[in-house]
Amino acid sequence: WDLIAYEWTKGAGMSAQLADVISIVFYGILALIAIVVVIVIMNTLVVSISERTNEIGTMRALGAKKNYIKNMISLETIFITIVFGIIGIILGVSILGITGQIGIQATGTFTKILLGGDVFIPRISGSSILLSIISITIVSVVSSLYPVSVALRISPREAMSK
Repeated sequence: WDLIAYEWTKGAGMSAQLADVISIVFYGILALIAIVVVIVIMNTLVVSISERTNEIGTMRALGAKKNYIKNMISLETIFITIVFGIIGIILGVSILGITGQIGIQATGTFTKILLGGDVFIPRISGSSILLSIISITIVSVVSSLYPVSVALRISPREAMSK
């Protein structure tokens, strides 16, 4: 008897292809959400910096170096983003904990096939939480780049005259 071993994706046929397509769509949506989050945070920071022009100009006039301003704004952004990101993770884990106890009822044949049964029980892993924290940190750093460059262009003379 000759045995041939196949990957599960070949043995599962259309189900595996459907799982791959759903995975690609899911990660594409996540990427779009990340881009929107970066834009929203960036816009909020630019508005915040424009409102703090006098403060930044005063600090520069008193001798604060550009590096100090850069670090101040970057650390503020990272701190706020990480704090609220962790709050979001805690809320998400709590909701998953509740739905994990109750389960999510699958309605319709397609949903039952997709979820692999009548009830879907969501789970979360430590690696998912770690990935979320890393993603939040990356988003916060990327979001702070443009606002920091805006803040560094503020000259003390301009800021004091406003």
